[in-house]
Amino acid sequence: MKKIILATALFAVLSSASFAAGNKEEKKLLNQLSETFKSSSQVQWATYANHKSGAFSFNGKTISACYGTEENEFVGFSIPVNETELPGAAIDNISKKFSGWKIINSIMFINAAADVKYYVQVSNGKKSYALDVTTGRAQIYGDGPMQ
Repeated sequence: MKKIILATALFAVLSSASFAAGNKEEKKLLNQLSETFKSSSQVQWATYANHKSGAFSFNGKTISACYGTEENEFVGFSIPVNETELPGAAIDNISKKFSGWKIINSIMFINAAADVKYYVQVSNGKKSYALDVTTGRAQIYGDGPMQ
């Protein structure tokens, strides 16, 4: 299931033109992640249809460094987050638009320019949607039956 939200989020990230410029804290996080990734001796690689990722440990979390498959360009880092780390308005908006649905997965994605987006996967037991909740509004990026 995590592969579904990551793939959908990466597709959305790769498809979008640009993000706003990253702030100082986001740039610091990007640098810390980059250094940890470069020095990690236990990276686990996986290849998907439109990207490949290398999983490594950072501050007790499994982070994925994401690269495009065609030119092996660095796209960004995918970081698992819990509901309390999402934008405040996002949870309220999800609760209204997806009443009775559960958040089953959520990530923060920081791209190569240190810009951050948040994605969640919600499910009602029959369907699952990937949502961009960066602005607090829930924008659907993918849907389909749960597998």
